[in-house]
Amino acid sequence: MADPFAIISLVDTVFGLGCKVYEFVSAVKDAPLEIRNFANELSVLNSVLKEVKEYVKAFRTSTLSTQNKMDLEIVGIALKQCNVELWNLYTAVKDLDADQRSSFPKRLGSSSSWVFNSEERTKSIEMLILARGSLGIAIQTSSG
Repeated sequence: MADPFAIISLVDTVFGLGCKVYEFVSAVKDAPLEIRNFANELSVLNSVLKEVKEYVKAFRTSTLSTQNKMDLEIVGIALKQCNVELWNLYTAVKDLDADQRSSFPKRLGSSSSWVFNSEERTKSIEMLILARGSLGIAIQTSSG
């Protein structure tokens, strides 16, 4: 997946999913602190994805592009991780209607096994932070 065009396309896909999940999570009224933190993490990830896209665009035309294919491979792998996590979150929220969305805070306090339970949310955040870190390392390594 060292093709810059494929990676740019994947960045767009991941960014779109991140925006959709962020819209849902940030729309929850009177959300508990951990949900607001989750929304903040999604926002930071989306900011990093914007930077990654600019990096890959610049990489595509750089004279270093033949020397640093491994960095681009790392970017691709990290993006795939993000895509999996965000897709799982998105599929959980995409079909919820307005009534379900308004009852979201109530379900946070329940013992349901919905995808946004604390354990699943923590795991998703950890995976997104890990992928975000990998993206940052790949970009930092090649530009340093």
